[in-house]
Amino acid sequence: MRLTLAAVLMFVAASSANAQPRPEDAFAGQAVGDIVCGAESTLTQSACLVLWREHEEALLQQSVERLLTYAREQDARHPFPNEPTGYVASVTEAQHGWLESRDRECSLATLDDVGGSIRRLSYPNCQASLTLQRRKQLDRVLVLWQAEFEDSSGEQVAIACVLNPTAFEFCQK
Repeated sequence: MRLTLAAVLMFVAASSANAQPRPEDAFAGQAVGDIVCGAESTLTQSACLVLWREHEEALLQQSVERLLTYAREQDARHPFPNEPTGYVASVTEAQHGWLESRDRECSLATLDDVGGSIRRLSYPNCQASLTLQRRKQLDRVLVLWQAEFEDSSGEQVAIACVLNPTAFEFCQK
């Protein structure tokens, strides 16, 4: 992979000025396919991949926050008095579990690389890739949750309107 020169310079400048680089800015506006970390050196590639992972983690955190905001609204509207968890607790527990699972998955996937300099590349690359997938998954969950609404009788209508907007009169409103 090869990192764009501007992103590397921004990372180096921020690091040398004792300022923390903002990962969400380093790759702003770039698609994953555009994030290319070059073959300059293992150290440069490693810094690029770590920055990419942090970028994806910052975007994932934004997705989690959007999901939690919606979850808080739903917990307020539809409390689960007889259940140990509601929306917020479910999101929080799932995300903590996913983070642990991601790191275990990447440890397993890069096990052959332990002790070698290639692990500096393979481990953050694995984490960034899985984090990107998780972000997309959580964004889809939020879309599905937001597609649910109550009809005039107060009944929850799942994603019927998303799947078939002409199926019900209230979908067209």
